[in-house]
Amino acid sequence: MKKEASRPDESHRNPALFYEGRLRELLPLVLLNSMLSLITFGIYRFWGKTNIRRYLWSRMSLLRQPLEYSGTGMELFVGFLIIVCIFYVNVFQLLNHRYELLVCIFLLA
Repeated sequence: MKKEASRPDESHRNPALFYEGRLRELLPLVLLNSMLSLITFGIYRFWGKTNIRRYLWSRMSLLRQPLEYSGTGMELFVGFLIIVCIFYVNVFQLLNHRYELLVCIFLLA
């Protein structure tokens, strides 16, 4: 009985998720975002993160369909502000308006 020659697995040649970006394209973007984040004391990081995500997603394809990142830096920034407000409201409730303890916590942090 003759054994049939096995075919190579097709999934290795055409992966479902494919990335075609280059480090030399990404590196200037990362350096620029880092520099602007330092200059703005971290405020620009939300927009920088959006730029990097937009680059990475635009270089990826899923089942031969390109991906697209539609988020904005402002959305990330507003979400951050909401979380900060919730955190501070909870801290004030936990401390029961004991401002001396709050000052000590911030001085130690």
